[in-house]
Amino acid sequence: MARVTLRQLEAFVAVAEKGAFTRAAYVLRVAQPVVSGLIRELESELALRLFDRSTRRVRLTEAGEDFVPEARRLDRFTDLLNRQGFRIWGEYDSRCWLGWRPASNGPTNFQRFA
Repeated sequence: MARVTLRQLEAFVAVAEKGAFTRAAYVLRVAQPVVSGLIRELESELALRLFDRSTRRVRLTEAGEDFVPEARRLDRFTDLLNRQGFRIWGEYDSRCWLGWRPASNGPTNFQRFA
C-alpha cells in the first residue's frame, strides 16, 4: 500500500498548477530541491511517472492528468480541516498559558502570556 503524504500531494498540486518546480517552491515557501524530492517520493510510492521533465518545461503525464482531480480534492479537503480546526480551537481559548515550578533562585509564581 502506498504511503502518500499530504506534503507530497500539496507539492504535486502546486507543480501541476504552476507548471514549474521553481514556481511551485515559491508558492509553497520551500526550496526547489524540497519540491523535487517530494515529487520523486510521490512517484516512487505510486510507482507512476506523474511528470515529463525537460530543462525548460514540466508537463503532466497521462497518469498525472488522471491524478490531478483527486489530488486537488484531497488538498482542498485538508485545507478545510485545517480551517475548521483553527476555528474550533479559537472558540475555546486563544491564549497561551506557560508555567514553571519554583526554583530556589527562580520565579515563585506562574506567569500568564496573552
